Amino acid sequence: MRFRAALRNLRGLFGSWSCLAEAMAVPKTTITNFVYGSHPSTTHGLAAKAARAAGVPGRSTWPTGGSW
Repeated sequence: MRFRAALRNLRGLFGSWSCLAEAMAVPKTTITNFVYGSHPSTTHGLAAKAARAAGVPGRSTWPTGGSW
């Protein structure tokens, strides 16, 4: 659920799903299907692309302590 909220916030920053999808280099439907529940699961890759689009440095997205 937090990731869905993060994507909605990023959409607000980028102005539209299309602009966010372009920044993440994924089809718009990949994002919207996840956010609106048509495709309930996601991959770490999508989260990493969202983090990159948000300008978050790579290693700061991983949990500390070595465990998920």
